[in-house]
Amino acid sequence: MGVERKITAVSFTADSIIIGTESGEIIKLDANTGEQQQSFSVLQNEPITSLSHFTGIKDSNIFLATVDHNQLFLIQESSGTCEQIVLGTHTNPEAYEGEKISDVHISDTALYFTCALPERSLLVAYNFDRVTLKASPAKEISE
Repeated sequence: MGVERKITAVSFTADSIIIGTESGEIIKLDANTGEQQQSFSVLQNEPITSLSHFTGIKDSNIFLATVDHNQLFLIQESSGTCEQIVLGTHTNPEAYEGEKISDVHISDTALYFTCALPERSLLVAYNFDRVTLKASPAKEISE
């Protein structure tokens, strides 16, 4: 990769390795050659703590990235755009701001994903529109 970077998260596509770094950079490498194909920053100086690929979408590389264990972003690799996902279904976007995210899972069909907030014993489910590539909160599930 040239410049030394601390790798903090990894995901894969059919032909690429996607790496998240401690400085908030996402780097796409060719899986066969290891050559860097693309890179961009999500949040500068904030570590990417997890990356999840929407494998159910074949014509576009879409990822969820957790940043510093408490922010969630939807990333469209082709355009390099990052959209922050509001945690929870509350109309108040600050309701769960700063809460620790322990896990993120995407359905095989890429129609929904979930985000776990362990300090609240809460699982938040989101719908994902595969045409517009937009996420919307669907339901909160708690104990």
